[in-house]
Amino acid sequence: MKHLFITDPYDSLAPYREDTSLRLIEASHSSGNDCYLSSYLSISLESQSLTAEVFECQSNPTNRIVISNPKRMSLSDFDEIHYRVDPPVDIRYLAPLQLMRTALSPSVQKLIYNPIDELCTLNEKSIALLIPGAAPRMLVSSNWDELYRFGKQEKKTVLKPLNGFQSRGVDILGWKNEIEQKMSQLSVQKLSENFTIPVVLQEYLPEITNGEIRVWYVRGQTIAAVRRHPPKGEFKINPNVKSKLTRESISSIPASQNIAVQKFLVEHGIHFAAVDWIGNKISDFNITSPGLLVEMEEVLGQDLAKLCF
Repeated sequence: MKHLFITDPYDSLAPYREDTSLRLIEASHSSGNDCYLSSYLSISLESQSLTAEVFECQSNPTNRIVISNPKRMSLSDFDEIHYRVDPPVDIRYLAPLQLMRTALSPSVQKLIYNPIDELCTLNEKSIALLIPGAAPRMLVSSNWDELYRFGKQEKKTVLKPLNGFQSRGVDILGWKNEIEQKMSQLSVQKLSENFTIPVVLQEYLPEITNGEIRVWYVRGQTIAAVRRHPPKGEFKINPNVKSKLTRESISSIPASQNIAVQKFLVEHGIHFAAVDWIGNKISDFNITSPGLLVEMEEVLGQDLAKLCF
């Protein structure tokens, strides 16, 4: 089969053996597939012809995925298309998906992972609300009065951008007195661009001191779990500091909620997902470009990528 991986530009990907997309390409190639890589920046729509500049991929165990023979090809020429552009989910991220939604036939659209409609319409920060009993208390709004009410109710909250990733823009806010409330208002005002863009306020989950559990799902089935520990003295996983990972059993998360996640993924045709759990609550849901697969393989001593194809 011919597999196309649409990612950020090749030179901006993490080093080989650290990047999940490159690891998936290696695994797909090892399974006997012809693999190709394309930057989302190269996608072009002319009339009803949707093309991209693609590179053939070969595996090199001592280096990284080797790309060669660039040529412009129709996206309809591939048996599977894996859209793995990193968030934030903005017009840069959404435009190629909208072009594919416009130009590709329904039969070809079914070969895109994850599905176009789910990537365009589901928000990762609010998906947990669709899983019964799994979501922490949260408010999504740009209205200061509503955010202030929720913050005072919770007394301590986590602030998140609605389209963020890798803990960027995440902050912890206090609401117990006027000074904390004023500082929180300034933080919300900045992140919401003067209360014009919705942001997320979420209850603070004290279990974060014990880390969060990342569970990888493929075709609705769990394949592995690890626990990520925040740096000492911090409440979040810092994207600029390599997190300590330890083995974790999937049984550590509530079975009924895990089953609900699996059902949701199957119903929505979501092929790849990574879900982060703090205690018995989902802190984040990753369907745009789920990562950490390479690090999980190292900790667990398992070839997880081969389970993806």
